[in-house]
Amino acid sequence: MVVQRVNSGNQKSGLDFGIVVILIFLIIFLSRCISIVSKNTERGGLAYVQMLNFSLPVIETQVYNEGAYLENDYSIKNIALEALGLEDITTERILKSEMPMLSDSLMSLDGKLVEYSEYKLGEGSISKYDKTEVPKGIHDDSLKKELNKSKPEVLIYHTHSAENYAESKGPTDNKDQNVVGVGEVIEKELEERYGISVIHDKTKHDVSYNDSYDRSRETAKKYSDKYGNSFKLVVDLHRDGGKNKNAFTQNIKGKDAAKIMFVTTRNSKKFEKNNKVANDLQKLTESTFPGLTRDRMIYNNGINAFNQDIFDNSVIFEIGANINTSSETQYTGELMARVIAEYINGK
Repeated sequence: MVVQRVNSGNQKSGLDFGIVVILIFLIIFLSRCISIVSKNTERGGLAYVQMLNFSLPVIETQVYNEGAYLENDYSIKNIALEALGLEDITTERILKSEMPMLSDSLMSLDGKLVEYSEYKLGEGSISKYDKTEVPKGIHDDSLKKELNKSKPEVLIYHTHSAENYAESKGPTDNKDQNVVGVGEVIEKELEERYGISVIHDKTKHDVSYNDSYDRSRETAKKYSDKYGNSFKLVVDLHRDGGKNKNAFTQNIKGKDAAKIMFVTTRNSKKFEKNNKVANDLQKLTESTFPGLTRDRMIYNNGINAFNQDIFDNSVIFEIGANINTSSETQYTGELMARVIAEYINGK
């Protein structure tokens, strides 16, 4: 009889080596995650909130509603993908990594070379909005009517007024670099070019980020108490968060514009009415300026119903993202003023 002897020492050694490799991988992975989080400028700590909600589910319904962080790109999933280098898997990135000679040009599907430049913020991007650069043909003077300031038709406010664009590394009160500046462009265009009276409330609601929707709700109710449901459009103007600039940018008549996304939530008692407004604006925007919109976003349980239970025609505008320049987003503001004028005066 032949007795086979197993070298248990070698097996143990192999097992130990595998564990060491896994531990090294985990240490590197966690280190990268920590580094990513430490460099994050988005507010609210979405990843931290998600971990709390996962480990202590009772907290989710009592304190931390993730609907408050809809513009925060730093979820656990996105942090993990970035740590693994998988956060931006696109055709362009794969081709450029596999074929370095195409670093500045990419093959299109029909075999032709198309130009592609990776986004970099240069001195030329850091500038205030210059209306002299606006292409011709984006306005419609036939939509203008006489302005009546005593009857405001549009309300614009900002739950997160300090949401910044590319010129600022983090939240800012500089209106030339945040969402308030976009609101000012829409306000000015609607009143001066189209005769639509606007209330643009610039109250800073995000002095404490996690309570922003509570404070903006007080503002919305204030105007509801004064004007009832007479507004033809109520806009909570935000921006999104992201890393792929191509996904948030569209060339409109020869000039780059930040894309817009319309957001509603199902837990509003006025959801059907609000959602119809959002859908109508989506269709009108696309028919007027093809490519300017992103896919609709409908939440199931927005925090405080995103205040959309107060008015019949309340919609969140997400104009661009933190990687768009203020010039791009304010150009979108002018384009959207044209769309809103068509929506209100064109009926």
